[in-house]
Amino acid sequence: MSVYKRGEIWWVKIQAGGEVIRRSSGSTKKREAQEFERELRQDVKHQNTRTSVRYYREAVLKWTNGDAPKSMFSHARNTRPYLDATPIHLIPKAANQMKLDMLEEGLKPTTINRRLAVVKRILHLAFAEWEWIDRPLAQKVIKLSEKGQAREIYLSKKEVTELVSNLGDEARSITLIAAFTGLRRGEILGLKKKHWKKLILFLIVKPSQASQELCLLSKKFTTV
Repeated sequence: MSVYKRGEIWWVKIQAGGEVIRRSSGSTKKREAQEFERELRQDVKHQNTRTSVRYYREAVLKWTNGDAPKSMFSHARNTRPYLDATPIHLIPKAANQMKLDMLEEGLKPTTINRRLAVVKRILHLAFAEWEWIDRPLAQKVIKLSEKGQAREIYLSKKEVTELVSNLGDEARSITLIAAFTGLRRGEILGLKKKHWKKLILFLIVKPSQASQELCLLSKKFTTV
């Protein structure tokens, strides 16, 4: 049968260029799977009239053996279980399904986007340089939103010590205050002698309409 069920999802199986192509329709409805089969056959026929079918696995090897940055090798490797047997012209739909599968597996959007970046780069090269496809398909691969996913990186006390050891007195003071108080640049540059009282720094800040007083022990800065 051209369409068959695996679990709750309908899959499609066709032959092209002496190879068997199996694809998930992503649907639980047989009618939608049959429509997907017709589209798949048309795409493969279109590709065969232009040139032989090229697959993702070929593209990955061509890219990694060429100018691909080594930092992307692991991301490229992790896309292969999902896309290796996919013809280049069918990658966008398969890549977007890969994205959903990776989300279900618990991967973070930032990690998934690095892998989608590999796919987009390969599709760009397949169109613009290798001439494997006659349409720019990279734009059809949609990355995930990374809103709220930014990482916060903090220096350790040892790293702060190493940093300030190479600074002059003024820059050293500014850096120490920033490192141990979290004050903004404008707040630090606005500090005056009157804010220092014995071993305590008093500062009035207004993040909103309500004023807030911060007490910061200067002893923190003298121990570094």
